[in-house]
Amino acid sequence: MIIQLFVPYLLAVRKTEEWMISQMSFSGAILWINIFSSVLLVPVYEEIVFRGCLFNSFKFWFNDNIYISAIVTSVIFSALHLQYTDFRTFLMLFLISLVLISAKIKSNGLLMPILLHMAMNAVITGIQYTLQYHITV
Repeated sequence: MIIQLFVPYLLAVRKTEEWMISQMSFSGAILWINIFSSVLLVPVYEEIVFRGCLFNSFKFWFNDNIYISAIVTSVIFSALHLQYTDFRTFLMLFLISLVLISAKIKSNGLLMPILLHMAMNAVITGIQYTLQYHITV
């Protein structure tokens, strides 16, 4: 979460990505479905696909070299977030992926990275909607 909160300041990212702005315009049931999916569903899916399947496949492919596997997995994770267009966002996603891979390695499972990913998405979503609410009210 520290990466998601403080790295934008270090990289001089002062503008919210257009995709995030479009997500904040939802209301009613669509808003709650969006929050539910981004906080609960997406982290589970992404951790299974990226830190579970891809990372483990690359570990096998690269003869248990976790460093190369982590870098390749993180590049793919960042690149597939096509809704973001700023290179600095790509860099933040790359660093976040490395942290989530570290959590997977440290915990020897996917529960820790899933929970971290959920917490990160919840905090960021909460901040975005809070800021948008206070700005528009």
